[in-house]
Amino acid sequence: MLKCGHPKVVVVPLLGALFLSVGLLAVTAALGGVRINTSYSLPLGIYVRTNDRDARLIEFCPVEPFASESSERGYRTHGTACADGAVPLLKPIVAGGWGSSCSFG
Repeated sequence: MLKCGHPKVVVVPLLGALFLSVGLLAVTAALGGVRINTSYSLPLGIYVRTNDRDARLIEFCPVEPFASESSERGYRTHGTACADGAVPLLKPIVAGGWGSSCSFG
């Protein structure tokens, strides 16, 4: 007769390993410059940080008093990337040309 172990004994370690794996993946992605946008300000998706001068988005931490206000109003969630303890903003660049080869004058 075949005996099987209790399913809870197997499920608990598997769930622990799954949560640990997901946590490590999230930390590695964040340190590598991968951002997951779930806000309504930009399309839902995965964004990767770059130093490309032709990038169309910018990520930044707002300065005070805007940092505290945006965090208190729930515009930014808790995080560790900014000094105020919230996540940075990701916004489209609407103007450019600074530092280009154009000459003014």
